[in-house]
Amino acid sequence: MTLERRKHYRIEERLEDILAPVLSFSRTATRAALQLVRLRRERQELAFHWIEVVAHSSLELAFHLAERYTAAAQVLSATDIERWIKATLDALDHSGLQSARAELDRYAEYSLTHSTTACPVTLPEVRRRLEIFLRGLSGRTLHIEPDDDAYTDSEIIFLPKVIDRYPDRESNLALYRALTIHLWAQTRFGTWQLPGFLGDTTEVFDAARFWRMGAWEAIGITAKPGKFVDTKRLICAFNTLETARLDACIERELPGLDRALAALRAPLPPNPEAAVWAACYERLCRPQAGVEDSYRMLATVYTLPAPTAHAYQSVMRPEVVERVRERRIEEEETRFRKWFAESGARAAPTAQPSDTPLARSQHAEGLGDESNPVEFLPQTVDVLAAPGRARSLMDSILQDLGELPRHYMEGEGDGLYLWSAGDPGSPGESDRTTRLPEVRRYPEWDYIRQDYHHDWCSLVETDTTAGDADFVLRTCDKYQGVLKTLKRTFALLREEDRLLRRQREGDEVDVDALVDSWSDQRRGAESAEGLYVKRHKLERDIAVLFMVDMSGSTKGWVNEAERESLVLLCESLEMLDDRYAVYGFSGMTRQRCEIYRIKRFDDAYDQATRERIAGVRPGEYTRMGVAIRHLTQLLGSVDARVRLLVTITDGKPDDFDGYRGKYGIEDTRRALGEAMESGLHTFCITLDREAQDYLAHLYGPANFAVVSDVASLPYKVADTYRRITT
Repeated sequence: MTLERRKHYRIEERLEDILAPVLSFSRTATRAALQLVRLRRERQELAFHWIEVVAHSSLELAFHLAERYTAAAQVLSATDIERWIKATLDALDHSGLQSARAELDRYAEYSLTHSTTACPVTLPEVRRRLEIFLRGLSGRTLHIEPDDDAYTDSEIIFLPKVIDRYPDRESNLALYRALTIHLWAQTRFGTWQLPGFLGDTTEVFDAARFWRMGAWEAIGITAKPGKFVDTKRLICAFNTLETARLDACIERELPGLDRALAALRAPLPPNPEAAVWAACYERLCRPQAGVEDSYRMLATVYTLPAPTAHAYQSVMRPEVVERVRERRIEEEETRFRKWFAESGARAAPTAQPSDTPLARSQHAEGLGDESNPVEFLPQTVDVLAAPGRARSLMDSILQDLGELPRHYMEGEGDGLYLWSAGDPGSPGESDRTTRLPEVRRYPEWDYIRQDYHHDWCSLVETDTTAGDADFVLRTCDKYQGVLKTLKRTFALLREEDRLLRRQREGDEVDVDALVDSWSDQRRGAESAEGLYVKRHKLERDIAVLFMVDMSGSTKGWVNEAERESLVLLCESLEMLDDRYAVYGFSGMTRQRCEIYRIKRFDDAYDQATRERIAGVRPGEYTRMGVAIRHLTQLLGSVDARVRLLVTITDGKPDDFDGYRGKYGIEDTRRALGEAMESGLHTFCITLDREAQDYLAHLYGPANFAVVSDVASLPYKVADTYRRITT
């Protein structure tokens, strides 16, 4: 047998070991092996690495990769291959096997050998960073997805899969950031709002629909006889005008981000048309300029050659925006009506358009028209006592419509709901905090891929069901001795002082400093001046969120001990000024992850909270990564010097769909790393006696405590909190 034949058989055997479940008598690994044998040894090993990675997600897809890999390796570098494989796996996650196979066939598109740059940046490299950056900006939550062009549908920002425009990596990174900023600005500063004067003349309420209907006469554009208005050219002109207006908005509100955009701007060429564009730009840079000004200027610039686009100028796809906005506006109206009816919010009178600050400033600048006051966007309606989730809902409505429509606050038969918290017959507090479940999507880390499954887990946050109202009283009676000790200890923490030594003045003599000073004098050295101890009142600025395992494994004594722990903890924490919240987590598979609100940061420790603690019951599984990511966002929004995320659990990560072992542990570790990167401290209290094997890997050697006896859990939880916060 020749050496070449032996190599071929060895490769075929390795492929069969990986792909055996999808092979048959008529479907073998022979062809793939004959191709792979032509590659150098190191490239063969790289091939097997990626085939195994893909097989972890889909054996069928791994078989197709094996048959295409050699052809791809002829034109792709190792970096290109990694981008190609990760894009294929993303397609598998979001669109299924057929889409992933199509991505495999497009391997030639991932070759950067033709590019003049040696420093391309790919979207998978920066996607997570950009999504974190977006969460720090105000406005609707936006997600990032790959596409061939940069655009937004008003909920998702689509970015190119790779940027290699510049010869250095930092500039390509800057372009990704600039595109993200500008597409966010479209949703935040009203690009897709319909100006009032267009709504009056076209009887449409949506800017994206306006572009589809083509009511060009409303903006002063008419087609020549026998001709049609060039819609693409019109959209291009509108995009250019809006880019200038958004630049000005960003410069005013986020000057630091504007500096990042400045280096990527293209100058206007020295020609007559440039003067017209420059005049438009100047007007759009005024603080009172809105999207209506861009519409009014279209008739002026429509026929002019467009100036060179800035590097970060995206494309506009009104038809895509229309589909998403129409669905969202309908859903949010329903959600707002329900919240408004149940919360007892009060609608403030809406100012007449001509009486708004915006209208007055526009009139002063000569931009208004007294004969047509409806040109101005109405002042937004104020809704009092809105909790955070409702405020986000209102903010999203304002971004779409520019106001809270009056009819959103009208009942079916009783007119406006004008309850206030103190009115007779107003809803109770539990009704005021009612919210509709909202599905949130979170990524999940795959240690085999060394990449995220994007938007992989679906999570819903709900309230726990109220339990036995007497449970808290029984627990306090059962642990009255322990509770008395804990309360006394926590009360001392509140009064605790810190001793500042070697002070020039203070409450008492610092003996150590006095001895050192005497020694210095004996040696002829200059003695220190600080000889006193001063007591300094400790300011505790702590926010802690307790994340409680409510999986099925906590049935029986464990569940009882968890609930008792929460009672002792809350009773003790009431002695401090620390802000605290308690949430449970459970679920089954990535499609049904659940977070249970037990006590929010702004909830009082009242009877309703006590009943929710009593209502904590075992659920199903323990998918920890998604719960940590969600609660990290929640805790991260709290303004505190120290923010602490404490997990109380009885075991390691586990879920029905394979989320266990190293996969579950590595995703949880990644989520904890993300929490620490965002400034949170993490700690774990566990009943798992084997936890030493994995908790040091997850939390670090000093950031967990193992409670060996279930009966001691109630005391241990409160005592552990005392130790880690002092």
